Amino acid sequence: MLARSGLGVAVSAALVSLGAGLAGCGERAGSFTIAHGHVRVEGAEVTISRSPGPDAHLAGGGSLRIGGESVVLSPEQRTQVDNYYQAALAVRTHAIETGKAGAAVGATAAEAVVNGLMRGDTSQIGQKIESKAEDVKRTALGICQDLQAMRSAQQALVTTLEPFRPYAVIEESDVSECGKDLHPQPAG
Repeated sequence: MLARSGLGVAVSAALVSLGAGLAGCGERAGSFTIAHGHVRVEGAEVTISRSPGPDAHLAGGGSLRIGGESVVLSPEQRTQVDNYYQAALAVRTHAIETGKAGAAVGATAAEAVVNGLMRGDTSQIGQKIESKAEDVKRTALGICQDLQAMRSAQQALVTTLEPFRPYAVIEESDVSECGKDLHPQPAG
């Protein structure tokens, strides 16, 4: 009985944490950072910071301002800026979805533990949790695809737009490291 009561406290604490975490989730997340904090997505604007130097601000439709000044862009460059912008927004969206999927794993785990203990059969707990964990992996891999799209747009901009070069903050290693723990590792 003592073990069950300790488990009940742990499950209750997990549910309170889960509720607090879900309260912080939302489609209108305030500020979200990418690339070690150099890229910030806030509302409908993407800002790339560098030090020293002014920030670059990207907006929908391929708009780019550096240091408060609009940058004149060719149609190709405008498309590249918009591709970067859209990919940054997609990273934020997939991150929010991943957080929600993670919260769902926590809710499923708590429910499975409580129901399993009440029935006296805990044999299905792991299977139920693993099924939900796959959703987290799928949405997390979406972040990696979006980061690759940002890197591709960044590299295209670096070759066509001189003023953008100092804002190339997404490294190849950021993309190659993303999600590597989510893929099955070969037996060795």
